[in-house]
Amino acid sequence: NLGTARANFQGTPLVAQDDSQYYGVLAALALEKTTNGQDGGTIIKFSPIEWRYLVTNTGNVPLFNISVVDDKGVSVTCPETFLPPGNSLTCLGSGIAGEGNYSNTATVTGNNGLFTATASDSSSYFGAHVVLTLKKLTNGEEAPDISVGSAITWTYLVKNVGNVTVSGISVTD
Repeated sequence: NLGTARANFQGTPLVAQDDSQYYGVLAALALEKTTNGQDGGTIIKFSPIEWRYLVTNTGNVPLFNISVVDDKGVSVTCPETFLPPGNSLTCLGSGIAGEGNYSNTATVTGNNGLFTATASDSSSYFGAHVVLTLKKLTNGEEAPDISVGSAITWTYLVKNVGNVTVSGISVTD
């Protein structure tokens, strides 16, 4: 924009002008976090997990020192620390599935001089603990003494001791 100062000195007009400009810096990031390619899925306990952190520069200036921190201590690596406007990069973290409900939040930061951008996103999963127990009883006992020629009945006690519903249970002997 142009600033203009006007004055008069004994009928003589005086004019002074100076222009000024600025660049409206928008330092902004977006983050999308997934667990094994989705959010909110079910993963069997002790299975490997890959967390993906899609980082996008949604601002109008390049961002430097891109860093992703996960609140559960997951070690996150990014292929670059520089991100031009409109570009994206994918950072990775890994771990082993635990049992039950799990959620963690990641935060990405980047800067351009005095301007800092941050974004956060959470991802979750349910850690399925899939376990059956089987107890076989002979005539209602664990190890009874039975007379030769006596009738025998076996009972199979199947119990789901995990945290998910299972189906299609069958017993063979």
